[in-house]
Amino acid sequence: MDDTCPAPEIDQDLAQRLFKEGAMLVMLEVPEGTEVGIDYNSWRAGSRFHGVKMIPPGVHFVYYGAAGKDDQVAPRTGFFHNFKQREVIVKKWDKQHEDLVCASAEEVGRVEENKKELDRYLGVYPYKRCSQNAAPRNRVGRPQLFPILTWTMTVSLPYILFLEARSASANLMCDNTLKGATPQEITKYSMDSSFCLERLLHTKYKGDEVGVLGEIQFAFICFLTGQVYDGFEQWKKLVALLCSCDEALAKHPHLYEQFITVLHYHLAEVPEDFFVDIVSRDNFLTSNLQVFFANVADSDAPESLRSKAQRFQNHLTKKFKWDFTSEPDDCAPVVVEGAD
Repeated sequence: MDDTCPAPEIDQDLAQRLFKEGAMLVMLEVPEGTEVGIDYNSWRAGSRFHGVKMIPPGVHFVYYGAAGKDDQVAPRTGFFHNFKQREVIVKKWDKQHEDLVCASAEEVGRVEENKKELDRYLGVYPYKRCSQNAAPRNRVGRPQLFPILTWTMTVSLPYILFLEARSASANLMCDNTLKGATPQEITKYSMDSSFCLERLLHTKYKGDEVGVLGEIQFAFICFLTGQVYDGFEQWKKLVALLCSCDEALAKHPHLYEQFITVLHYHLAEVPEDFFVDIVSRDNFLTSNLQVFFANVADSDAPESLRSKAQRFQNHLTKKFKWDFTSEPDDCAPVVVEGAD
């Protein structure tokens, strides 16, 4: 947050509530020019920057990168934290390791005693923009992901984040066959990933279907804000899994209605340079969504899900000119020419 960065516009009643109940992240001795970010917003620290205030309670991702002599920013390091009401987190810049570390008890005490004087040096959390994504972002806060969320990372993201993230769904791309299954069942589950989804929900999330949405959001945040490409790969696996289910649509309509909401926000947040990769590379998103929309249309899913899927399809067609009605290339009939 540069010294000249204006405070974001916010409703006064909400501002008063966040002022009283919001959390505070104090960052002491952060060098000028350091990149500092929280959720989908990042800034360069000014000479008077001391942190962020009025942070809404919930899970947030904080990240930072030291600036070199040529003004190039180092790879990001960061951590998730489940902020509580009126919580004060105090970090201090370690010059030797170019990292934020926990402040001493004495330094924390001084911050607590001088919160009013410190207030002018704290940037306001950009609530107006981030409030639109609060619901999907806070799905990250499922109990099954708490070991990841509470881990403070002291090395760069590519090594730490996905060491644990992958363990949450290590068997994600599972074998869809059943022991003792009939040939008909084997054929069915080779085309329908519902069995794989059910196993994931029960073995990794203890039946909490929203947990898988938390991991999708976790992977997306790691990719978009943490700049970890492994996050993109994990996101793709989970999206492909949910899009390729048939039976699960009628069994978990609430999960799929929220899945559509999450995808809507993701597509709204992705910058153009990342967006090209997501859409164009192997036609990943368009081809998977085409399967998803076709499955919903042919399923016994409740009308609420069918209607929401149709609205989402219409929105994507209007905004991006995507055609979900033509037959995918791999499903098109093969023309066999006769021998001369």
